[in-house]
Amino acid sequence: MTELLTSAMFTPHIGSEFAVQVREHADVLTLVEVGDLPSGMQNDVRAPFTLLFKGASTSTLFDQQILVLEHPVLGVTEIMLTPCGRDSGGGCFHYEAVFN
Repeated sequence: MTELLTSAMFTPHIGSEFAVQVREHADVLTLVEVGDLPSGMQNDVRAPFTLLFKGASTSTLFDQQILVLEHPVLGVTEIMLTPCGRDSGGGCFHYEAVFN
């Protein structure tokens, strides 16, 4: 996907899965939330937004990096993801992407 990413592109896919693999580690990330952020400037190229993903694995943690995500409808895209916590009791990892 080479077009400019927007929140409207992701909102219909809340609850769907994105495949990710880094070297020998693979996981499935579920899109949990699409959030709007306040706009900082009037000439924004797009409205700022966030994406929150939940990993399926309790043992695979991806460091902050650009990950290649593959989705059956949206296709393949590269997104900078940052780990931002995990489920209570040491469950699955959560990741956030911020677009501004």
